[in-house]
Amino acid sequence: MNMYKYLLFFSLAVVVSGCAKSIDENADDTEKKLLRAYVEMQAQAGVQYDSTASGLYFRFPEGRKSGGAMPADTDFLYVNYTMYDLKGNIAASQYNQSDVAKQLGTFSASTYYGPKLWGVGRYALTNGLEEAVQMMTEGEKIRVLVPSWLSVISSDTRQYSTTTMFDIELLRVVRDIRQFETDTLRNFSARYYSGMDTIKKDWYYLDLKQGNVSDSVANIGDTLNVRYIGYLLDNFVFDTNIADSASYYKIYDATKDYAVLSVIYEEDTDTDDTNTSEGTMDVVDGFKYALQRMKPGDEAVTFFSSDYGYEAAGSGQIPAYAPLRFYIKLESIGRKQ
Repeated sequence: MNMYKYLLFFSLAVVVSGCAKSIDENADDTEKKLLRAYVEMQAQAGVQYDSTASGLYFRFPEGRKSGGAMPADTDFLYVNYTMYDLKGNIAASQYNQSDVAKQLGTFSASTYYGPKLWGVGRYALTNGLEEAVQMMTEGEKIRVLVPSWLSVISSDTRQYSTTTMFDIELLRVVRDIRQFETDTLRNFSARYYSGMDTIKKDWYYLDLKQGNVSDSVANIGDTLNVRYIGYLLDNFVFDTNIADSASYYKIYDATKDYAVLSVIYEEDTDTDDTNTSEGTMDVVDGFKYALQRMKPGDEAVTFFSSDYGYEAAGSGQIPAYAPLRFYIKLESIGRKQ
């Protein structure tokens, strides 16, 4: 009898057994017995799991490592992870690695497969995952079996109705996410832009090509017509309105209109009488600051922290607290009449 037939048989035996408990208690009791049976069969195959008082089972498949940072409350973690059921089936969309997507036949060049940012003690992870990652140090890999009663976050609502299995690799522990962005941008500048300095805190700008030097920058009321490519710092392209670039990066979408982006430079009505308005545009601040410096025909690159981008929320394929880089070409300015 193979393992899964045994588990099914075991489950049915428990369900039909006489037990004067509530339905919920029966379900948890059954899950505990199934989980123990799974762990025992893994042990018979030479795969040993340890357990915690909460009912979490875990193993370090590559052994323990010393010297790395351990997560604490309020830390951020960069991880790779994959979620499975106990049969080893990968859960849909519950992974962040391109090789897994290719294995499943779901890979897309327009999907970001970089490290996932998890926050500890921020009501973002289930209790089981919080417990698991706080056992780890940087560089370690863990496999955990998370029973359904540990799949809660900030309430008693369970995210999953049965035990789930996770493979987690802890890549980095980040104590101060803002400082981490600052350091990342500085290192990026040193590697690719000869250590170019900031113009504003965590905001970098470089002219690549000058257009009409006798023309002027935009004023309030003008419309700026822009071509751009948006990147993460690892060169992942999350958006562009240049069709040839979309084809080059394999993200071309035949249903998308690769038209020029027209940005209206408006007065900032949110400022009070004590502040000088910088004007506003319907783009992120880091992009706006670049456009404010450009003349028609200019081409530039800018990169900046998430303070000037999408901050903790992220957007689409842009993760939380992600620095951004843009190539920008200001094709023309429609002057206010």
